[in-house]
Amino acid sequence: MSFKNIVLIIVGLTLVISTAIITYKFSKPDNTIVEKAENTEVSHQVIVEKIEHLGKLELVKFLVKDIIEHKTVKQWWPDPKVVLIASGEVAGCIDLKKIDTSHITIEPDKISVKLPAPEICFYKVDHQNSKVYTIEYGIFEEAALIDQAYKVAEKQIMEAALKMDILNQTKQNAVSILTPFIQNLTGKKVEILF
Repeated sequence: MSFKNIVLIIVGLTLVISTAIITYKFSKPDNTIVEKAENTEVSHQVIVEKIEHLGKLELVKFLVKDIIEHKTVKQWWPDPKVVLIASGEVAGCIDLKKIDTSHITIEPDKISVKLPAPEICFYKVDHQNSKVYTIEYGIFEEAALIDQAYKVAEKQIMEAALKMDILNQTKQNAVSILTPFIQNLTGKKVEILF
């Protein structure tokens, strides 16, 4: 059995086992949960809507803070303004679903693996660790003003991670993690390409 087939079997088994565990966990016949607190009764019925097969290998995560002053300019009234400190995270990954046997070259003393280009897996604001610092003149539009500021913060957090070279860091981490793994599996020199 060739190394290419072994790698594909390992990736395939990982996906099958993960799907089986998730399916078992969420497909129990009675997953109704009832919470009681004093005079309140809440009933939940959790339904799995869709299960997706993921193949993205997260290799780096940047935790970022951004201080935002978001102002809506008004013509006749004072400008409503919010200042918030947004915490967020951005993860860099490589999509392993894009690899097939044509991306792996095996020579007598060396294995070359061509990985897809790194990408941003996700970026998001961590609302629990973010804080609205101050709001001015936003009495009637406070919620909308804060929501707009968080949307701006989310975009800025992703752009900041790109400026800090998250994609290059993802490449470096892929090489440093996968090289010894494949080397120990095969006993051959490993070359990781993108």
